[in-house]
Amino acid sequence: MVLTIAQTCKLLQIGRTTVYRMFERGEIEKVEIGRSVRVKLPPKLAEAYKEQIQALI
Repeated sequence: MVLTIAQTCKLLQIGRTTVYRMFERGEIEKVEIGRSVRVKLPPKLAEAYKEQIQALI
């Protein structure tokens, strides 16, 4: 599952800076598409937030 930074912030109820810190710590994976940055959620998180993700999309 690949989400935008904004969608990830809303889903996990965290700030933008926290998302970038999670990238640095390796907790979530960053996917760069051109100049855009997307978040690839680990399967555990994607499963845990499955219903909320569907509501975001």
